[in-house]
Amino acid sequence: MARKSFPTGSTPSDDVMAAIADLAKGDPDPDANRLALYAMYPGDEVHAMATRAWHAYSHPNALVGRLIPSLFRMEQEVVEMGLDLLQAPEGAAGVLISGGSDSLFQALYTARETGRIERAIDHPNIVVSRTAHASLEKSAHYLGIEVRRVHEREDRRADVEATKGLIDGNTVLLFGSAPHYPMGQFDPIPELAALAQERGLLMHVDACVGGFLAPFMRENGEPIPPFDFAVPGVTSMSADLHKYGYTAKGASLILYRDAALAERQRFTCDAWPYGAYSVKTFAGSRPAGPVASAWAVLHHLGRDGYREIARRTVAARCRMMAGIAAIPDLYCHPEKPDLSIFLICSGSLDMFRVADEVAKRGFIVFRAGEPRSIHMLGDPRPDDLVDRFLGVLAEAAAEVRAGRKKDMGGGAVYA
Repeated sequence: MARKSFPTGSTPSDDVMAAIADLAKGDPDPDANRLALYAMYPGDEVHAMATRAWHAYSHPNALVGRLIPSLFRMEQEVVEMGLDLLQAPEGAAGVLISGGSDSLFQALYTARETGRIERAIDHPNIVVSRTAHASLEKSAHYLGIEVRRVHEREDRRADVEATKGLIDGNTVLLFGSAPHYPMGQFDPIPELAALAQERGLLMHVDACVGGFLAPFMRENGEPIPPFDFAVPGVTSMSADLHKYGYTAKGASLILYRDAALAERQRFTCDAWPYGAYSVKTFAGSRPAGPVASAWAVLHHLGRDGYREIARRTVAARCRMMAGIAAIPDLYCHPEKPDLSIFLICSGSLDMFRVADEVAKRGFIVFRAGEPRSIHMLGDPRPDDLVDRFLGVLAEAAAEVRAGRKKDMGGGAVYA
């Protein structure tokens, strides 16, 4: 195929938008797509609010947010609201960044710098469960940090006793997930944090999935395990606004119990003619739209709105799991999810083949490799959408059960 050439002349805006609409004709059904990972959807009204706020600040650069008083205030208040929600003490601080991978990069960078400054560590390592997010490996690769992964317990939670055996004089950070992404369980954060305190280590909690859902589920009476700054020894947390905060994509929080730790994120350079360059984020220029969207949605929903979304999310999850259990050869793991993630499994059917058949019927689903399954992430889905998916899933399982489909193989989850 010939390479696309750079346009010679101008094209009217209506024609450009028409071309975009034409390109989108082959995209998946947007309603069915709301069952997929990363398509967090709270409803039309909240989505419209997030989009309107984003457009109002689509042009400014958050790098110079201090020169734009409204943007600076919104960013500070979003951080403060996150600290309040996650029960951070006085003196805590944080930074609004682009997403979970970004927040984990910053947590590792801060731990590396703390180990270097306070303990003269040149070859740092971190000890994490095997279920910790893969982006940790990416960040550690960039930062020159060794990642020591511990096999999880039989209940798929981090093994604290095994973690002890991998800590040495170069360990700078312990890590727990709330919940972890592969199967959705919360790690035993109080036990891990106590171990970190005992060994004089930093303790990070990855609440990118749970940070803006678990507190409201707990307020609704759901049995959410302890995971936030109320747990002694937790020194930092990450929480994605663009997941269960339902804000525009490109918004997450990295939060620290102590503002001095947050300051360790800062990078400063004055080795060029322009003058001092000093930032707390890896990115320089940053879009302002996600900042405005986050501020708007948090105010629009408030605790009452988020509690209602959490209630609907649990109801949809229960309806979905009950329907799956009624389909021959399928079951859900775990039987009682800690939050919103669960797997659709089978003891007799190849679930990757089932996923292929589901996709052919218009629903995007993602696969998990261990166990071989369909990975589901809950949302406040309407009953008719849940029922439509369950019908498609039953058809797909029957098709594979009949033995008419060959294995299409695996494939990358994120690619």
